[in-house]
Amino acid sequence: MTIKEIVLEKIRELKADGLCCEACSCCVNDLMPCGQASDDCEIAKRVPASDMYKAEWGEDTMLIPVEFAESFSAENWLPPVVERMRLAASTWADESKREILTGFAKDVEAVYFRGNK
Repeated sequence: MTIKEIVLEKIRELKADGLCCEACSCCVNDLMPCGQASDDCEIAKRVPASDMYKAEWGEDTMLIPVEFAESFSAENWLPPVVERMRLAASTWADESKREILTGFAKDVEAVYFRGNK
């Protein structure tokens, strides 16, 4: 049994839809198109996309970690994700990538709070 098969089995066991991390997401019908799961990949469920996500990616749904899916709403989902992006960026050795992710987190937070005041 391959790693991909083991991961797919666990995704199905949890009735989830794919994997996600701060950098990307993938569904079971195209699992790990990058060739491997990273250490940051988490089993994810599909939820309705926030307006900001729809505008950015043009999709009506998005994958979020299973642990957040039960209590998901666009209003409560974004702040924890922004915090996780900052934490992930702080662990990256490549300073330019760290700055990109930190900047993206700031942009997302600014748009979120501008629309939710």
